[in-house]
Amino acid sequence: MKNIRDLYWLLRHDWKVHYFLPALLIFPVLVFFSRDPFLTYYEPGEPLDATITSMGVGSNRFQGRTPGYRVSARTEEGIRGSTIVLSKKVEGCEVGDHIRAEKVGMKLYLKPAPCDEASAVD
Repeated sequence: MKNIRDLYWLLRHDWKVHYFLPALLIFPVLVFFSRDPFLTYYEPGEPLDATITSMGVGSNRFQGRTPGYRVSARTEEGIRGSTIVLSKKVEGCEVGDHIRAEKVGMKLYLKPAPCDEASAVD
């Protein structure tokens, strides 16, 4: 019985394990319900071309400037999508050029790639 009391004293007063008990209870639940915490997965969709509607460096008053270009595009059906990319990914592209995209439901995922000189003239 003394060993149990000593263990209880060690866990409760020396190591203070009881402060971690709520974390041990909540963490498995969060892991179970969190399927994709970094939003890296999306369903494959229908590949199509979209037209670039705007390009530029975005900024807002709370977060400052975005770390790349914000590219927005629209399909003929009116589905819009946007992404933030580095400048070398959209090198040579201008507003009105075509960009590869995937349509999943009413979402549009852009697949930016550098534009060649032939598409910039069109």
